[in-house]
Amino acid sequence: MTKCAAMVEQKIPNASAPELWAQWIDPEKLRSWFWPLYPDTVYKIDPKQGGLFHFYSKKTGVGAHGEITEYTPHESLCLSWYWEGEGNSDEETVKISFSDGLIKLEHCAGTLDSCTMYQNVWTDILYRLKGMFV
Repeated sequence: MTKCAAMVEQKIPNASAPELWAQWIDPEKLRSWFWPLYPDTVYKIDPKQGGLFHFYSKKTGVGAHGEITEYTPHESLCLSWYWEGEGNSDEETVKISFSDGLIKLEHCAGTLDSCTMYQNVWTDILYRLKGMFV
């Protein structure tokens, strides 16, 4: 059950919507910015409506997996999001929208503590993404 949503926007002036989109659907591109602190992370994604994704770091024992529930190329992605290794297996959702120079992300979760954490985590992750275009 969704109780809160963390919302993050990141301006990336040098990036077009298709370029930002590509960063999310290509495992090699994800490796460069998503969880670079964990170089053993495996990124799998089947970029299509109903496709599955799985990001997992064996070293940390933490990952996420789910399904692409909405898929509009160069515009938006919506993911069902399940954590692995965190003790929480409740479904969450991550919605990402892309436009030239801007990415917006909303992570809906079941607890206020989770949303506070996600606000900080996604801010950091999207800042690293911005660094790919500097």
